[in-house]
Amino acid sequence: MSIKSDAIIIRDETTPSANTAARVGGNLVAIADELINLFHNTATGIAQGGVISINADNTKFDISAGFGYIVDGHTDVENPTVTKVTWSAITGIAPQFLATNNASYAAIALDGSVYQTAQPTNSTERRDYIRLGLVVHPNNTNIFIVNNQPSINVELGGQFQDVLEVLGFRSVTGNRILPAASTGMQLRKEAGTAFKGGAHFDTLNTRPHFLNLPLQNTVNFKYRLQNGDEGSLITTIDPTKYDLNGVVTAIPPTATLASVQQVYIFQEGDVRIQYGQKYYNNLSEALTGLNSAAFVTEENISNNGLYLGSIAMIYGTTNLNNILQAVFVPSQGTTINGSIPYASDTDLLSENLTVTNTQEVNWSFDTFRYILTGACTFSDINLPQVGAKEITIYLSGNFTPTFPSGWNANTKGTYVGTVLNKIVIEYVKSSTPFFVVRITQSN
Repeated sequence: MSIKSDAIIIRDETTPSANTAARVGGNLVAIADELINLFHNTATGIAQGGVISINADNTKFDISAGFGYIVDGHTDVENPTVTKVTWSAITGIAPQFLATNNASYAAIALDGSVYQTAQPTNSTERRDYIRLGLVVHPNNTNIFIVNNQPSINVELGGQFQDVLEVLGFRSVTGNRILPAASTGMQLRKEAGTAFKGGAHFDTLNTRPHFLNLPLQNTVNFKYRLQNGDEGSLITTIDPTKYDLNGVVTAIPPTATLASVQQVYIFQEGDVRIQYGQKYYNNLSEALTGLNSAAFVTEENISNNGLYLGSIAMIYGTTNLNNILQAVFVPSQGTTINGSIPYASDTDLLSENLTVTNTQEVNWSFDTFRYILTGACTFSDINLPQVGAKEITIYLSGNFTPTFPSGWNANTKGTYVGTVLNKIVIEYVKSSTPFFVVRITQSN
């Protein structure tokens, strides 16, 4: 169908309904108006104009001429009404909440008058009034700025596509990346579902945006560089390389140097991994840099890939299942309930239930569960290089622990081997670093 309101051109083989024909009496101009109204009977909103601006008197604002539609489909659901509302330019409007609130929100009522609220229009008001935007007056004296934020009545399908673009490609359930086995350097991807606008339409048009991404017991993948170059299909993670400005570069051969690799999947199931683009002194620094370091995502991955998560690992990693060598950080949605969005929101756990002789406390982690099976001397590794950090150790076992000497200067409480102990240690990397230790028991 093609409609032009000025030329009244209608091209369609469909005959208007009997009710429509009866209402318009067969008049083509009226038919065109009727059909144009049908395009606007889906939601309350503006169609043209209605722009808010600050008046020459900055204690007042203006609204340009315009028109929109108010759709009432809730008062009488069997007989919805569509009202076209037209207004001329309105000037010198006093913000109703200038003296009491930081902003006044403006809308157009059914009679073309201005309706104002102190807060954003709620769901009922958005159906009854044509929302235009707000005027901002934080000093309660004059208008500082205006924000035009109208509810738009036209091209609702296009607006929906805009929302789909913002939602992008995201995991809904599953899709975690994990070590493929108890040892080794291969990956496993859990089965899962994902959301991407239109990605499943060619398979099932009644479920066009949700797709299944099957289980991959052993992930076949290619490394892709930031410039788009990629290697051969492989199954084994390489912790010894990084991407230096689009060139695969060897990390210096020091076992504790670390990098962060990022894992992506496309809608057809192909997996691509980007090397880290810098390396760090240790695993702790790599995890800290995960959410703060600059990273260039390859263009096609950025436009079409789904980020599954990152793997922080040391150069000397030989076993992805060893948390002292590698830490998996899932992306938002790639868990059973999609509840783990970022590494900084998730405590990393280190556990050893048979601690004896010596035990390193790796400050790359946040929470520890240890059970003493003999006397043990503890030591610190990967202490923060800047700022401060707090960790928690849950320790039990009726043997004698010897803590690092630095812990002893500011310690409150003593260890009791017959119960569970909660040991909270804060390390402050000041000009003279120090620890604060609190030991408490569950009963």
